[in-house]
Amino acid sequence: MISLLAMTSIILTVVVSVEATFETKPGVVPLGMGGAYVSQAEGSNAIFWNPAGLGYLKKAEISMVYGKEYVGLDSDNLSNWYAGLVYPLGDYGAVGIGELYFNSEVYKENTGIISFGRKFGEISTGINFKVLSVMYSETGYTKTDPIFMANGMSKTRISIDAGIIYKATDELSIGANVEDMNQPNMSLGNESEGIVPMKINAGSSYKIGRLTPAVGITYRNKSINEKKEINIQAGVEFWSASEDIGLRGGYNTYEFTAGASFRFLSGGQIDYA
Repeated sequence: MISLLAMTSIILTVVVSVEATFETKPGVVPLGMGGAYVSQAEGSNAIFWNPAGLGYLKKAEISMVYGKEYVGLDSDNLSNWYAGLVYPLGDYGAVGIGELYFNSEVYKENTGIISFGRKFGEISTGINFKVLSVMYSETGYTKTDPIFMANGMSKTRISIDAGIIYKATDELSIGANVEDMNQPNMSLGNESEGIVPMKINAGSSYKIGRLTPAVGITYRNKSINEKKEINIQAGVEFWSASEDIGLRGGYNTYEFTAGASFRFLSGGQIDYA
């Protein structure tokens, strides 16, 4: 076990909220920074925030997330979990696999991901191939509803993300990525409301000693009602001199955020936001 920990970073994450997986991304570190993370995505977080970050991966990493909302609610069981594994391939880049699962008594979503990233000088590029699935439970309503009778109880589609990170200097990093660029339709009846919108993210970060401020912006193509949505993010991360305690704060169009990390000598890390 000791030799494994020396090679692999294991991260345990605790989250306090749950949303449907197609509309949220896991990762307490980026969430603690308000989502201003596209330019510094790293480790297993890069799978969801910018696959180009895999190009800078130096060691394997495993991360696990579990979240449960409305604990004690008898009528439903709202929860989600995420597991990710990333592995460096030396000069050939790095690969990653991940799965994000949202569960309730009547509805389930699953996202399976295969990621690849590679660095070319100061620029790293990456791509995600995602398998999106929705599943409905059989109830008295779904047994007689025409949509379910005609289209079944589940649907699966492929989606693609692509990203880039430019390390202009040792301190300055600039990144961008496009999520769900093919906008798959996850509605059983192919209604426009079921289209997963394309999202374009861009941002930058700058290291000042142990302090790293970051900013970002997200454009979301809301095909559901033809509205466009822009989300502004800003965040900051600070590590202690011993690099065993990290603190974060952030803001975006919707909320203020905060988080912390604790690193162990074994190589493990606990994140909270």
